[in-house]
Amino acid sequence: MFSLESLGRIGKYGIDCIIVLCALNSCQYDSRYDIENLKNLDLTVTLFEGGVEFPVGHTGRVTVKQLAAMGGYGMDSFLEGNEDGSYAISYSGEMDLSDRFAELDLASLRTLDGLSFAAKEEVDLGIDESALSIKGFNWYSSGRLSPFSSLPDVDMLPENPRLEVDLPSMYSEINVSESFAINVKAMSRFGEYSIFPKASTELTVEFDLPAKDKLEYSSSDNGISVRIPDWAYVSDISAISPAPASFDPTTGIFVFKGAIPERVTVSISRFDISPDKDGCVSGVFEMSGTVITAPTKITLGELKELEEASVEVTASFPDIKAGTLVLSSDLSAEMSGKVDFNLLSSGSIPSGVEYLSEITLEDTRLELNIDAAGLPHLDSGAYELDLTISLPECISPSEIVAKGSLDAQGHFSIDPVDILSIKDIDLSSGTLPTFSATLTGTLRAKSPSIKLDNLADAVTINAEVAIAASDGNVHISGIRARCSQTAEYSESISFGDVPPMFRNEGTCLDLRNSELCIELTGNTGIPLTADLQIVPWLSGKACEGKLSLYGIELPCTPDPSLPVVKSISLGSEELAPLLRVIPDSLQISIRAAVDPKKDCVADPSAEYAVSMNYSLNLPLEIGENFSLCFADTLEVGQELADYMEMATIGLVLDVENTIPLGLELSIDFLDGEGNFLREEIGTSINTGHGNASEASLTHAEILLEKKPEIDMSRLAALRMEYRLNGDGCGDALNAEDWISACLSARLPQGLTLDLREL
Repeated sequence: MFSLESLGRIGKYGIDCIIVLCALNSCQYDSRYDIENLKNLDLTVTLFEGGVEFPVGHTGRVTVKQLAAMGGYGMDSFLEGNEDGSYAISYSGEMDLSDRFAELDLASLRTLDGLSFAAKEEVDLGIDESALSIKGFNWYSSGRLSPFSSLPDVDMLPENPRLEVDLPSMYSEINVSESFAINVKAMSRFGEYSIFPKASTELTVEFDLPAKDKLEYSSSDNGISVRIPDWAYVSDISAISPAPASFDPTTGIFVFKGAIPERVTVSISRFDISPDKDGCVSGVFEMSGTVITAPTKITLGELKELEEASVEVTASFPDIKAGTLVLSSDLSAEMSGKVDFNLLSSGSIPSGVEYLSEITLEDTRLELNIDAAGLPHLDSGAYELDLTISLPECISPSEIVAKGSLDAQGHFSIDPVDILSIKDIDLSSGTLPTFSATLTGTLRAKSPSIKLDNLADAVTINAEVAIAASDGNVHISGIRARCSQTAEYSESISFGDVPPMFRNEGTCLDLRNSELCIELTGNTGIPLTADLQIVPWLSGKACEGKLSLYGIELPCTPDPSLPVVKSISLGSEELAPLLRVIPDSLQISIRAAVDPKKDCVADPSAEYAVSMNYSLNLPLEIGENFSLCFADTLEVGQELADYMEMATIGLVLDVENTIPLGLELSIDFLDGEGNFLREEIGTSINTGHGNASEASLTHAEILLEKKPEIDMSRLAALRMEYRLNGDGCGDALNAEDWISACLSARLPQGLTLDLREL
């Protein structure tokens, strides 16, 4: 079989032999033609004037699977084969985005500084010690014995002092009535009260009776009546010495009958004070009666002395200093204290928080300690506290009622109260609010018996309130807040090593049913809405195509133990501007903003994580504009250059194809420097699109035309440019699709030789 290969092996000198043989076989010798005459002949000879065609090679059926493994492009590892024989380009990966959301993480607010405030107040119990002292008093009565008119005239009697005379019964009237008032206005707030003297207190009545060693004194039949002030309490008759004939404790009147004592003492155990509307206590001391003497004999001298003497009665009451005060009403004092404080510090609040809806607390308690100094000692009972702690309304509970008794040291505390939450704090102004806490209440002793020893000038109440856990901090278990925050960041989906043909100029990956799935998984409680912009990058530059997505809700859950998945799916239409070629990467720019109308939720004890899974699936289902371009350069030997100088050569290609792609092949001629010999020399062939049910048949010829003006001796290589294209059939590329090509060489004008050049 004659072929281009065999022609090449013959060479120029072999062609000489062919020409000679042809001449000898087809021509008779003519003596007219001798060697000398041959020099003047036209020695141009054309072989195969009708053209000649001879086969170059046949590929047999080559499947897509075989093609993918050929050619050194790494296609077999790049394309992913499916069980049904179809192919796809697939990428997948995972990214941890937790750090990206850290600046929006409210969980950084794990503790607050503990709160403590104190109030110190001096309270007035209303006890005026000066009003508890009663000034002592004296009453005096004097009267002469009567009737001296019935006695003998002394002047008429002999001057004999020892002369005895008869003295008849005589009498002297006692009539004392003294009223007085004590100002106790300073104590009138208590109403009625009783004073127990610090020391023993006695009212004394002394009778100074003349000639008492000679005369026998006694009361008249009605006796001598003594009335003491009704606020001076005498327990019973035994408190009077000597014992009177009668005693009425309701009126304070006691009556002596019979012999007149020299001295009467009345022991007063207490003073019951009942101020009038003017704050005064009025009292009356009265004593009335008649002192009489029994008839007797006395000397004249004694009689003269008796005429000059008087019956004198003196009543005295000492100064009273109170030792114990007993109130019929309560001893009470109002307490009121207010403290301003900052609940939050600027460093404790994450930026962008405009409204704290709720901070739930754990192990955080309120403790109250009260110490009182200067309180009078109580003989019985205790001081009772009835307090209300009013915290800001944002703290729950905001009102705490505390009741109880001060101990002997004046201390009071309550069982710790759980503080549950802090709510509804508006931070939109940018200024941290100042809060107030008040402590109000009453210190009370019910009808107390008060020891007045060492009565302090003032009573001081110290109240301390602390809100904290045992370590001094406020522990946070959960947060709900509204925020105005934004965050901008970018992520990259890298495609790694890609066969160059998928990135070459002219390539267009118009593939049906392409899909990019992005899954964002997170357990944060931040209601984020994001705008995404996806831009392909190739060779360090952004490509023209981009895709913008707006208002994408990112995963958000109130329970960190239940992650939420948000999916974004992009189909062929959205991916078309991004994947005309397979880029180095897809840059995803994210601008996330917190929805200011929704609460962000955080649990400081939780571990938060946000991740992004992506999968890109590009089934090789050929679209209308699909185009895959690549090129190769084949070095050629000098023989082809020589033949192209001698003749026009045609390459005949017959292709059978079930692959759903057409092939455009362009051939250009290059010199040894890689330069085009002449652009118009390039030529191309097209093959038809096949399908699995019917192979397409394509007959094409590439004519390598001989052109004298082109120095084809410089030909060194053929640049083969391939373009695979689709027609929108939507068929998927299958591993068993095949192509078969038969290549023949043809000399359509034969081979013209100049024998002189042989």
